[in-house]
Amino acid sequence: MKRINYIFFSSTRFGRFFLSKIYKKLLPTLIITKKPKPQEREKILKLNPLAEFCLKKHLPFLEIENLSPQKIKSYQPEFGLIAGFGKILKNDFIEIFPKGILNIHPSLLPKLRGPSPIHFTILEGHKPGVSIFLIDELVDHGPIIAQKELKIKKELYFEELEIKLAQLGGELFLECIWDFLEGKIKPRPQNDLLATYTRKLTFEDSQIKKEDSVIQAYRKVLAFHLEPGAWIKIKIQDKENILKITKASILKESLIKSWLKGKIKRLGTGILFLNNQTILSLNDGFLLLEEVQLEGKRKMSGKEFFNGYSQKQIELL
Repeated sequence: MKRINYIFFSSTRFGRFFLSKIYKKLLPTLIITKKPKPQEREKILKLNPLAEFCLKKHLPFLEIENLSPQKIKSYQPEFGLIAGFGKILKNDFIEIFPKGILNIHPSLLPKLRGPSPIHFTILEGHKPGVSIFLIDELVDHGPIIAQKELKIKKELYFEELEIKLAQLGGELFLECIWDFLEGKIKPRPQNDLLATYTRKLTFEDSQIKKEDSVIQAYRKVLAFHLEPGAWIKIKIQDKENILKITKASILKESLIKSWLKGKIKRLGTGILFLNNQTILSLNDGFLLLEEVQLEGKRKMSGKEFFNGYSQKQIELL
């Protein structure tokens, strides 16, 4: 493949997986990432996922706090490329690049603009996909260069979907970049009337509540699997606790009915102990808890939780 000067901006896991797909075929002239920040509980600086990947593969990169236009100009880049950088760039910076700056966004724009498209793809049951577009000063607003839907047979945990979307973005970039640079692709404006927006998610967003449907609960387990983990608030022997649910699956009602032929013990609203399994009972269905973690404890299987807690009084709050 031909060579060209371009600068890659990223600081995230998504950017790491994207770069791993393209760097052997079209290595960036320069890789720019954010400087490491101290962890919340420790003062040790930790590299972001993109910087870790660059060190592992011996790829040169720059860690910056503020972007210097003069520094960027010195590399004479033809275009810029972003995959999870987390900064809104101003027009005077964008104009440094003759062909503009392309962004790899993990949704089918104009749907799911903003900071959390993969989470909301899972939580709201959207078709997954990637879009490559030319950035402007607005959030995920610029004209589209290429898009592609990701075909999947089942819903995926966050990190599984993130990797597949990043790899798809890499494939799409390699397919279309030369046609774009040669003027064979005409950027297509987004239809703002169809735009939807995501937002930054909080710890409270990952709580499974009594009123949630079983599909809503299941999707929270998928979406928040990497962090912070979907969770329920429970009371064990009159003591409140948080139970994280890190793996789960939806149980068919017919299976529950077959299990009911045996001994069943129900303790507290929403919690079933049945057939050596721990089950979350919701208004319209049942969620098999395959892996859980009590606050301050190690992760354990649903069967281990059954063995340790099925004789205790547990209430879903």
